[in-house]
Amino acid sequence: LKPFSANDKDTESAAEVAAEEVDVVQLSIFNNRFMGIAEQMGRALQRTAISTNIKERLDFSCAIFDPEGGLVANAPHVPVHL
Repeated sequence: LKPFSANDKDTESAAEVAAEEVDVVQLSIFNNRFMGIAEQMGRALQRTAISTNIKERLDFSCAIFDPEGGLVANAPHVPVHL
């Protein structure tokens, strides 16, 4: 075994290692958590809305994005505006 060095070209980055070692159970748990959060966002928006389009027609969408702008979870609302 050779000592770890951040300058070695042979070493993999932490992100590459993490991407290879995906725990499907943990992935499913977090997916369901994020979906639940997005759905709760929608319920809160519907409950507090004044607009008829939002309150009664449910014409809105709620989603969670990662820092790079990628979609993490999208609530299953049926927006007409899209």
